[in-house]
Amino acid sequence: MGATGQRILVIDDSPTLRLVVTGILERAGFEVIAVASGEHGLDVVRRDAFDLILVDFVMPKMNGFQFCRALRQEHAATAPPVALMSAKADKIRDRFVAHTGAVDAISKPFDARTLSRFVERALERARSGATTRPTAPTIPPADEAVSATTTFAGDLRGVSVGSVLQLLHMESASGVLSVESPTSEVRVVMRGGTIARAMARGAAGEFRLGRFLVKEGRVTQEDIERALHPSPDDSAAFAIRPRLGDALRAAGKISERELVDAISKQSSELIYEVLRWKSGRFAFRSGLEDTDQREPHLGLPVSAVIMEGFRRVDEWRLLEAKLGDFDELLVVDTKALEARGAKTADEETVLHALAEARSVRDIVTASHLSSFDACKIVCQLLDARLVRRQAA
Repeated sequence: MGATGQRILVIDDSPTLRLVVTGILERAGFEVIAVASGEHGLDVVRRDAFDLILVDFVMPKMNGFQFCRALRQEHAATAPPVALMSAKADKIRDRFVAHTGAVDAISKPFDARTLSRFVERALERARSGATTRPTAPTIPPADEAVSATTTFAGDLRGVSVGSVLQLLHMESASGVLSVESPTSEVRVVMRGGTIARAMARGAAGEFRLGRFLVKEGRVTQEDIERALHPSPDDSAAFAIRPRLGDALRAAGKISERELVDAISKQSSELIYEVLRWKSGRFAFRSGLEDTDQREPHLGLPVSAVIMEGFRRVDEWRLLEAKLGDFDELLVVDTKALEARGAKTADEETVLHALAEARSVRDIVTASHLSSFDACKIVCQLLDARLVRRQAA
């Protein structure tokens, strides 16, 4: 039993939201049972007693209204108190409370402190017999852990970036998700539950827009340097659209479509990277008032980006285990290379960087490849015995 001795039943068809809500409430000292449907919720209530039920409004087969009606019909005055969780809570709170006798409703998404306070307030109202609408739950003041504009925040050790993105997708959320590590920050702009753009501050050079344009053969490094002169690219601040991209377009080096393609690849790579982060903080601010509406909306599907990101995370573990020390020097086996014959363009890039004895870290810096792609090719060359570790 939790420290409060109070039991909460959570009913939501979203596995991500069940995981998030359960984690928040268990840390607050409640005992939590979470189920995926209203029908399952009714079965659980028949067997166990609960102090409060949190139910999602939009669910297949049996929505929040239908669940409450069935609960009252079956249990009458002995039914546990119910509170609503919904992205539309602000719009339907009065109607839901009036028709179901619920104690209140909370809008999704929410942060941990807001949910805990909401549950405590709902329990207090249930004990007092109140069913009228109380003051709407508010975000903690700005001098507390999260800012006044933050609607959902947490620690990456408890909730993964993938889970947060899936939740925002299912809620068709629009706003900015900020993910911070001790050394860098990535911001993901969401529009209607899809990824509009990702940007970084303090990230490695491989995530700069220029790398993606050079990698695709759109421009040369000289083109980039000429476009940035006399003002160097400022990596210390976010740019709604990179100045480099605008400069190259103005110079006629790339088209709008080529720029958007490069931004799309850059955004995806940034999200793949944060999916690897095991520690840090995240915060979601709803609304897009402070974003540049002229910025092209990429509309990247969350599920596809996350699936590819998780695939890379799994492969990264294998690559890191195989490579071991990223600072260990590597050399090309010239005879084996001559016997091999044709090589891919990316293999040529890696081999060129290995013209002198260099480490994996050097290869990533010298090439226009991502860390993932460079390490993958190095492993392939090691397996083919075209490259070997330099003897001490």
